[in-house]
Amino acid sequence: MKMREADLRSERRQVFQLQNQITELETHVLESDFEIESRTSLRKSTAELLLEKAQLQSEISREKQARGDERLKEQELLCKSLEEKIWKSEVENIETLDFYDRQERDMQV
Repeated sequence: MKMREADLRSERRQVFQLQNQITELETHVLESDFEIESRTSLRKSTAELLLEKAQLQSEISREKQARGDERLKEQELLCKSLEEKIWKSEVENIETLDFYDRQERDMQV
């Protein structure tokens, strides 16, 4: 009878440990999903900025060919502003990726 109780306690401990491992794995999966979504979002926002910049540059080129206008300076300033946003976005991407890489390394240790 006492052996049966000891076996049951041992099995309960094993079940509890397995449940903890499952919870840890589920948490890791959720964190990984969030990381993937974050990286995808960062890449998408950078791509959108690059597309907007290319469109503006194309418009500026067409306008310059059509006529030399003072309005173009405003568009060129806007283009420079987009370049700054792109640079900042790329810096954020790198910082975020470095953060996730550090987290991943820390979890492996």
